[in-house]
Amino acid sequence: MVDAPGTGRILLAHPEGREKDGLRTRAKHLVASHAVTDSYKTGPRILKPEKSLSLPAMV
Repeated sequence: MVDAPGTGRILLAHPEGREKDGLRTRAKHLVASHAVTDSYKTGPRILKPEKSLSLPAMV
């Protein structure tokens, strides 16, 4: 559960143990995005420092 400003608490569910590199994939998701032109979301992620601003709010 994460405290979300103005919305209460939200659940960030992700089964890290079920997939290879699950925790690594989750970390990349939290600090990077796929290119807008990557419609299948299979290419490399692009680091977005502004996404990392929410990390201190997560338990």
